[in-house]
Amino acid sequence: MNEVTDALISFSNHCNLDCHYCFVSKERLQRLSWKKVESFLVWFLNQPAPFKRIGIAGGEPLLEIGLIKKTFSFLKKNKIYDFRKITMSDIVTNGTILNAEIIDFLKKEKTGLNFSLDGDRQSNRNRIFKNGKGCYDAVWKNMAKYRDEISRDPIISITIAPNNADKFFSNIKFLFDNGFYRIKFSPTVASDRWPDCDVDIFINEFKKVIKYYRLLKKTKKDASLYFLDELSKKMKDQGFFNCSLGRQVVLSYDGHIYACPLVQSFDRESKELVKIGSLPGTIGLKKLESLRSCDCLKNSRFKNSYNHPYIRDIGRMQCLLFEKHGVLADDRHVKSTAKLFLQINKEINQAF
Repeated sequence: MNEVTDALISFSNHCNLDCHYCFVSKERLQRLSWKKVESFLVWFLNQPAPFKRIGIAGGEPLLEIGLIKKTFSFLKKNKIYDFRKITMSDIVTNGTILNAEIIDFLKKEKTGLNFSLDGDRQSNRNRIFKNGKGCYDAVWKNMAKYRDEISRDPIISITIAPNNADKFFSNIKFLFDNGFYRIKFSPTVASDRWPDCDVDIFINEFKKVIKYYRLLKKTKKDASLYFLDELSKKMKDQGFFNCSLGRQVVLSYDGHIYACPLVQSFDRESKELVKIGSLPGTIGLKKLESLRSCDCLKNSRFKNSYNHPYIRDIGRMQCLLFEKHGVLADDRHVKSTAKLFLQINKEINQAF
């Protein structure tokens, strides 16, 4: 059996934004108790893998700074925790909250933030506060503040939707020109329909980014496009880059434990497929292991379309089956979104 090396904790679904493409339902506030978090950590840290990684997500995780502080305190005090063997990933945040308490915490714990920003002001229009106001100014201000006060470059995560796909290259260059180099990206799943024409537009933009990357490598020895380096490495190590099904144990804000970080976009039936426990003592490691080779689409309600090459080639990505909040997508949507990921995969493999 493969060792359990990666864990993700989503403390709550509480968020101060109402992003267009968010698949997390916020109709009812759900929050983990510290008792649940602590018991999960004890279970995870006692797994036999010599090196482990823990991620923190939400909702907006910085709204749960109390639970985050408790987590770090527990890890430092608990004798089974060893900084040489445990890595805490940068906390994923929408970037709108950065006060003195958070800055002091980041400095004390020597941890970082991963800001969500989709590019320039126009490209960031999918990310809005609950009153409908855009969040670009707040995030941009906090990114600069973070860099100045923490003396650390933030990771910036760009979410690509059909309505901003045509600006991917210009947004990468925009961030580079402003001194932000550590960039990640992910196309929307479970929230947007990707017509073939928008897939083609994005892939054309992606090719421009790869060409830009090669130019930077020739002219600047220290130039790096973080996400291209990471994608090429992951593909060599794990195959198709986007699917972490069965490779990560996720403690969700609903109190259950799953094998997929996008589980809250699934319907009830599919949630049960990737659910591996409700309490750490009942985590099904054999089921987790089986999900690493699970062919979700082949066994889904899309099985009649399974011979389509786009679906067949990425059969593990169950997230492609849904739109928002567990609404089952239609056949055309699944095929076009699958095509998008496969084309990204193809361009990376050809470039590296």
